[in-house]
Amino acid sequence: MIFPVLMTLLLAIIQTSMWYFAREAALSAAQQGVRAGREQGSSAAIGANIANGYLAAHAGSVLPGGYAVPDGSTPQQVRITVHGQSVSLVPFWHIGISQTAQGPVERFTTVVNP
Repeated sequence: MIFPVLMTLLLAIIQTSMWYFAREAALSAAQQGVRAGREQGSSAAIGANIANGYLAAHAGSVLPGGYAVPDGSTPQQVRITVHGQSVSLVPFWHIGISQTAQGPVERFTTVVNP
């Protein structure tokens, strides 16, 4: 009688770990995209391409179908959002993942003396 409870608890712990790992992979990809997109002369679209490359190289098995988009970026801010689904132990149960990172665009400014 206790065996099904222990197996359910074990599977719940494994599923939570897989969800957390996919979430961290999505955040890492978004941060890589922001780092690339905020360089002077770069753009949010370039940052999204870098994030997609990071997903393909490092998170393909953890976050299948993951993709990055420049979400709400402005000329002063770069914002990258990564969407995907975590791997699930339960068939047909898809856990959505969405992580966002943002940062200011690097640029030269002038100092105004009062």
